[in-house]
Parts: sequence; structure tokens; C-alpha cells
Amino acid sequence: MLGKTEREGRTSYRVLLLLLALTLVAWGLGGGLVYWLNPDWPSRGPAGDMFGAVNALFTGCAFAALIFTIRQQSQELSLQREELKLTRGELAGQRAQMESQVTTLKLQQFENTFFQLVRTQADITAAIIVHRGHGNVAGGRFALQHVYEQLRDREIPNAGTNDLPAIQRAYENLFAQFEGQLGHYFRHLYHVLKFIDSSGVEDKRRYTTFVRAQLSSVELQLLFYNCLTSFGRENFKPLVEKYGMLKPLPSVDPSLAHRRHYLPSAFLPEKFNAVDIVAIGAVDGTHWTGE
Repeated sequence: MLGKTEREGRTSYRVLLLLLALTLVAWGLGGGLVYWLNPDWPSRGPAGDMFGAVNALFTGCAFAALIFTIRQQSQELSLQREELKLTRGELAGQRAQMESQVTTLKLQQFENTFFQLVRTQADITAAIIVHRGHGNVAGGRFALQHVYEQLRDREIPNAGTNDLPAIQRAYENLFAQFEGQLGHYFRHLYHVLKFIDSSGVEDKRRYTTFVRAQLSSVELQLLFYNCLTSFGRENFKPLVEKYGMLKPLPSVDPSLAHRRHYLPSAFLPEKFNAVDIVAIGAVDGTHWTGE
């Protein structure tokens, strides 16, 4: 079977031949009319000059060639438009595929870095060691448990109030004793959340929830007080509130009076309602200062 282009080419040539044939027929008819309508040659000469048979022949041929050229150019332009349309379609498909590949690659790069940061955070936690006295040593989360017990049972009761400045002084006294254990731990945890927050991934809450799931209750309790002080209040605390990092905190420790120094969002899921707010004790919104 002939292709579309080849069929169109043959049709064009047939049209050209038809036009040429019509021109020759017209020329022949003109000459015949001059011959039959004039009885002698002396009268035929002026009549022939009048009809201009030869000029008419060339003019007709030129006209036929012009029509043919215009038709050919029209067909070529049509083919070029179709080719451009196909090319645009192919380029659009390639662009969409490349964009998809770039998005997938960026997500893979993000997740590789993210899980490496999570593993490093776990290593930092496991490497924490504190001396409990009398030759006793605690490591990892047991070490953090000991640190929090010192804050809860000694420093905060000594502060004697629920005011924020008193709570801050209590934690800062504790931090001064265990800076070697707590400083690196919280700095790295902050950068894990900052890495997620500043990334271009769509579902950031998915990754912060994963980080939160790696934290024990005592880690969340220490994080709670760390972010109330100058160590984390300016940059760390907004991320904790934004991603609900304190949602799994034990219900009674820290106390509700201390929790009111946070925004309720720090203890709530991404989408919450009035029932959720009541569940965390935030019945009177005026008491939740977020300070």
C-alpha cells in the first residue's frame, strides 16, 4: 500500500498534467477556431495575432505551474505542521518523564539522608553515659531516664513555682551538670527536624512522625523542657509545635500547668478538633499562651 505522502504526491502530479492538458486543448481549440472561421490565410493572420495563441499557451502553462507550486507548498506546510505537532507531543512526553525521574531522584536523595540522620541520632542516644554515684553507670535511654529524674525530683521542686522563668532556671541548672550528654543529643535532633522542614518533600508530617516514633517517653519529657529554655525556645520549639512532636507525652508528666507554655498543636495530630483540645486539658484557651 502507498503511504499518505506518496499518494498525495501522485495526486499533485496528476493535477499538474491535467492543467497542462487543458492548456493544450485550449490552445488547440483557439487555433482551430481561427483556421475554420477565416476562409483564407490573409484573414487568418490578423485573427491569429488577435488571439495570441502562443502567448496564451505560455501564459496558461505559467498559470498551471503557479497553481501546482502553490499546492505543493501547501502540502509541504501541512506535513511540516503535522511533524511539528508530533515533535511537540514527543518532547512533552519526554519532559514529563524527566520531571518524574527528577522528582523520584530528589525523594530518594532526601530519604537516604533522612534515614542516615535517624541512624546517627540513635547512635548518639546509645553513646550517652552518666554516672549515677557509688560506681553505678547508666547508658543510652537509661542515662536519659536518670537525667530526667534529677530534673523532675530535684530541680523543678526546688524552683517552687510553675512560672516559666523558674522552670527555665531549673532546666538550665540540670543542663549545666549534663551538658556533655544533652548538648550533642538535642542539637542533632533539632537538625533532623530542620532538615525535614526545609526540604521540598510534600508529606513532611510523615517523616516527623517517624522521628517522633523513635523517641521514648523520657526523651520527649526532656525535649519538652529543653524547648522552653534559651537552648531551644527560638528555633526548636516552633518545629515541635508545628509537627505535634509532644503528642505521645505521658498524660500527667509534665503537668498541665507546664504544658500551657506550649501551643496546643504541640500535643495534637495534624488535623484536630474541639474534642482533641478538650482531651489535652485545653478547655480554657486563654490559659494556653504558647510562651
